[in-house]
Amino acid sequence: MSVEVDRRWSFVLDAPPDAVWATLVDTASYTTWWPWLRGEDLPEVTIGAEASVTISPPLPYELDVHIAVTDIDPPRRVATAVSGDLAGTASVELAGTDVGTTTVTLDFSLVADGSGVGRIPQVAAPLLRLGHEVVMERGVRQFARATGLRAVQRGPSATAMAVDVVTAAVVAGVVSGGPSTLWAVATGRPVLEATRAAGTLLGRPGVLRGLVAHSAISLGWASVVTAAVGRGRRTPTHPEAVALGVAIGAGVAMVDLGLVARRRYPQIAALPVAPQVADHLVFGGVAGAVVAHRRRD
Repeated sequence: MSVEVDRRWSFVLDAPPDAVWATLVDTASYTTWWPWLRGEDLPEVTIGAEASVTISPPLPYELDVHIAVTDIDPPRRVATAVSGDLAGTASVELAGTDVGTTTVTLDFSLVADGSGVGRIPQVAAPLLRLGHEVVMERGVRQFARATGLRAVQRGPSATAMAVDVVTAAVVAGVVSGGPSTLWAVATGRPVLEATRAAGTLLGRPGVLRGLVAHSAISLGWASVVTAAVGRGRRTPTHPEAVALGVAIGAGVAMVDLGLVARRRYPQIAALPVAPQVADHLVFGGVAGAVVAHRRRD
């Protein structure tokens, strides 16, 4: 499995660009604030400089990567090309503000395709992306702490978003099974029929496999709802969040049931359509309501 990480992320440090740049190019100090980094002594940051390192984040894999500096504009920007288990480009941009702080923008366009990532099921890809967000946020905090700079928070943190996603996935994942369960009881079909069919996403039918697949998919789609509800300058009201979640649920149903299941998973496609669609709509609405409630607390 490969996981795409395409992200532009900004944060603010309570220091002018020159001070932030001096810390950024001090490669000898990297391992003091980035403990997940291992490898050879890092060279000075100049065009053409290269290094091979191993990144060991608190995730179920390690990444061996080669990094080459492709562009540098002190004290504003440095860009790199990345190859190995991570492949693509990454850059850091610094922009000063009128109040003496620095906006730091990290721009990643990477594909993770290492042996460790390859052992993880595709349905877990959204969860890995969320894990990447949390790891990056922790890296920023460690960078600020080690250098004596202060990170100024803008909007919900990646950790808060992760909690939103997990909470929405758990609540919506449990509640959303109601329509299909009631349908099964009313029509005399096996109550766990849909769960068993979901197991085919991980190779073959089975209740345990189905629960694992359902959990991973719930986390993935909950991350989509969380991102959608969190867009914009204000948190939607509960009715707005529910409506947005239901709309997303309808789109997910079209993808899951109308495209993916029909082409690749006949046992899922054979399930009664109406209750499965209803499950998706309930999941989206409940997930939207949970995220809106948490954001307004």
